[in-house]
Amino acid sequence: MKYTSGLLFVLAISICVSSVIGFTARVNTASEPLRVRASPNTHSNIITMLGPNSEFDVGCQLGGDSITGLSGTTDVWYHVPSKGGFVSGAFVSTGGQSAPSCGPARANTGSTTLNIRASPSSHAAFLGAFAANAELDIDCQANGETITGLSGTTSIWYHVVGKGYVSGAWVSTGGRSYSACDDTPAPTPAPTTSNANCDAGLSNPRNCAQAVAWAEAHLSTAYNADYRRKCDHVVGLAFGHSASGFYSALVHWQNTPERFRHYDRTPPAGALVFFRSGEYGHACLSTGGGNVISTDINGPGTLTRSSISAIEHKWSSPYLGWTNPYFHNA
Repeated sequence: MKYTSGLLFVLAISICVSSVIGFTARVNTASEPLRVRASPNTHSNIITMLGPNSEFDVGCQLGGDSITGLSGTTDVWYHVPSKGGFVSGAFVSTGGQSAPSCGPARANTGSTTLNIRASPSSHAAFLGAFAANAELDIDCQANGETITGLSGTTSIWYHVVGKGYVSGAWVSTGGRSYSACDDTPAPTPAPTTSNANCDAGLSNPRNCAQAVAWAEAHLSTAYNADYRRKCDHVVGLAFGHSASGFYSALVHWQNTPERFRHYDRTPPAGALVFFRSGEYGHACLSTGGGNVISTDINGPGTLTRSSISAIEHKWSSPYLGWTNPYFHNA
């Protein structure tokens, strides 16, 4: 959630389209919005919605799940570059136009980088990273750790020639499939986590246990303007800071050093938990066992108990991971 921490920010914003638009199409639904999904199937994450009868840009098309709608039965899905996802052609009016086939496999990470690992696991050695939307030269795929990202939840990891493994949860394959990798390295097991390693030597006014105690003492089901859309601010408050030091939760996640970022789903109590939610992301505080204390999830301006899975499903917000309590310039 966006939080400016009371500071004045002057932002230079550049708006651009990352791919060539094939043509303009129109949503063909009776009254319901059209879901934009991360991949051309009904099981991938919903990124956003397009309103009934609204116009949108089409960049390319792929084969995917066969769907029946007002435009007929089809397995064609159109890529909407301005939204970063796909819509079923069963609910699209194209005016008889067709789009070119979608291009090569690319990193599907929004604005963040895609980590390269030595084996199909987020705990394997970090070998580098691809830029957002980078083209990937994939030669095979392997099963490994299950990850949730913009392309859905999957245990598939792709091997990039001369580089290493990347999670399929953050890859758009352009509808392609790949053969199994030979001699796949065994996935690196997740390290055990406990309250003891939550603070990771970081110096904050409160430690992880004290931050959890603060959050539990401030639980509220009543509207509080200090909590509304200020998730990253609230986790800063829990650790005794007057501000988190970051413009938003997503910026916080992106700018936390890699040594403090973790990708398993078992954050220790006091860890900061991050989700890709809208433009600004979402941050909350782990209480252990997959549970969290979060702003807004159970009502605007509230601070209540929830869980990683509940936030994922209620807000359709992919889990990014957790971090030790790193607050830059807070």
